[in-house]
Amino acid sequence: MPLTPATPEAPPAPWLVDAANAFDVMGHPVRRYLLAVLASEECASLYLAERVQHVFGVGWPAVSKHLKILHGAGFVRVRDAWPQRLYRLDDDAIGRLEAAVAGLRAAWARREGGGYTGAFEPAEALWPRRRASRRPADAADAIDRILRDEGIDPDTGQRMIG
Repeated sequence: MPLTPATPEAPPAPWLVDAANAFDVMGHPVRRYLLAVLASEECASLYLAERVQHVFGVGWPAVSKHLKILHGAGFVRVRDAWPQRLYRLDDDAIGRLEAAVAGLRAAWARREGGGYTGAFEPAEALWPRRRASRRPADAADAIDRILRDEGIDPDTGQRMIG
């Protein structure tokens, strides 16, 4: 069954919507870093901001924005412990990411059309081979090739005989 783009008449599969949300959340390196930190411990927002600022060089407003996105998507939980806010990874966050990848993997296994023949790639002979580069790997190789073409040994600088 060929995969077709979603149209207004046919809404996308539910796993696709959930996967898009999960991949959107994971689509930024700062948010991935925040989730990695929060996977091991509950942290105060100030501590998270300092770590992110040290690694990525972004300011507190950007860190706050990323924390709001993670909270709004349900990936982190927040509790107020005056005078700070404590963040932790939501219990279902990793499961939601795994479910998104599982849905993508299932769609990949069912692919057909557009050159796909099923769950496995077609024979290698059906794919065009990548052309070898005609450019030399570096300038030294280019110079050596030019010298050889002119009949000069690149190692000695002497004219080659024969």
